[in-house]
Amino acid sequence: QSEMDLERPQLYYFLPPFTIVSLFLYIQILIEIFRKRRLVVYDSFFYRMICSQSLYDMSYVIMYFVMEIPQDWPSMYSFLVGMNGIVLPQLVYAHVYLCLFAQTLGVTMMSLSRLLLVCHPTHKITKALKYLCVQEVIIYHFVLPAIYAWW
Repeated sequence: QSEMDLERPQLYYFLPPFTIVSLFLYIQILIEIFRKRRLVVYDSFFYRMICSQSLYDMSYVIMYFVMEIPQDWPSMYSFLVGMNGIVLPQLVYAHVYLCLFAQTLGVTMMSLSRLLLVCHPTHKITKALKYLCVQEVIIYHFVLPAIYAWW
């Protein structure tokens, strides 16, 4: 059997139910954090990073469905062939790298935030992180991964 005849692993049959459920769970998480954002418990860098991380997770799943599933469905081949010569596939792969790097950066930033809260609760960096709004966290969380993904 040649390399061209090898079948792709059929992993996605089990993924859609889990990922669709996870999308709804993420939406519920974002709604709850938004509704409770004024409570002291939810007023932290950690919850703002959860919002930002959720956006990357949700967009990654959507892009996965757009690009991966049609590859194994003959009725969708025209969709894939129609994308030849356009920029969408390159954008999708850049998005994948953006998400992977952003998720790694996000977990690291959340860990750093916890470390600062535990070891240096009165440090000015700890206080500065607390006062970042969600939009600022999302922008800061986007810049470095975007530079890396497009480089």
